[in-house]
Amino acid sequence: MAVWGDLVGLSILNFVAGYFLSAILANMWAVSISCLIGLAASVIFHLSRLSPRHRPDAGYPGGGKVSTFGYAHIVYFFMQSSLCAAVSTLALAGVVQGTLLTFAILGGLIYILTYTQDWSAGKLKLINAE
Repeated sequence: MAVWGDLVGLSILNFVAGYFLSAILANMWAVSISCLIGLAASVIFHLSRLSPRHRPDAGYPGGGKVSTFGYAHIVYFFMQSSLCAAVSTLALAGVVQGTLLTFAILGGLIYILTYTQDWSAGKLKLINAE
């Protein structure tokens, strides 16, 4: 699911986030807020996957069960959500500008478009949907 979005879109966003986290002394409040947003997104993601309506997959094989891969994926999801929140926060604050802002927007659009394509292709449908 969303393989190209994860591979290309999130990689571009990670580059922008990594650049700013390494080039600028990160404000502890910005980092904390980004991590809290990432944590909230991860909890929502995890709870939605535990739902009986979620289609079983490698991470959440069904019946409220989580596999080792599922636990690893939730850590990955937390990091990605936090980085996306950091880039969004820095962009809204006017710190990310110019070419890097263009890259951040491009990465986000690639991710959204591939996710939408997966949804349209039926790869993300729920089971027991009524």
